Amino acid sequence: MDDRGLRRVAYLQLFCHSEYMARASRQQRRILDITPKRGAIYDRNMNALAMSLPVQSAFAVPSEVKDVAMASRLLSGVLAIPQDVIRQKLEGGGTFVWIQRKLPPEKSGSGEVPESEGIYFQEENQRYYPKRDLAAHVLGFVDVDEKGLGESSMSTNNVIRGQGEKIVVMADAKQRWFDGGKRSATAARA
Repeated sequence: MDDRGLRRVAYLQLFCHSEYMARASRQQRRILDITPKRGAIYDRNMNALAMSLPVQSAFAVPSEVKDVAMASRLLSGVLAIPQDVIRQKLEGGGTFVWIQRKLPPEKSGSGEVPESEGIYFQEENQRYYPKRDLAAHVLGFVDVDEKGLGESSMSTNNVIRGQGEKIVVMADAKQRWFDGGKRSATAARA
């Protein structure tokens, strides 16, 4: 290596080190929030009025999807989402996109949703009300992430909502994701 090359290496290592470390960290690490399961609500006879059930959600890593046209065609047929909507999500770039959250059990449990490279599933919780509208004004309601939205749901959020978790996910040079092994519990915030 000539003198000019050595000076360039020294400059990059000494003066630009923190900038390049921050850039590498942004490209290689993702922190995912794991939504806590919301507690069940029972009546005085211990009959469930509201509970959370596990369901699957489909998401994609667009950079890993090899054939966008085929993936959008297959997913469209199973999930009843227009093909162009799925294609737009997959071609939008980025490293993460939801295809459909909270899949009905008949779609995710039966193996109907095709597994392909770049399409993944994550278990989430969905609020279920066995008695439907009974005591709805008292129970309140929640959003897609199970955070209380109504006055009664928001006031009991700290009691009913569990502890959230964050997980650090790492990526290699080919953008293949793997669990970094670091988990930390965080207090759920309303």
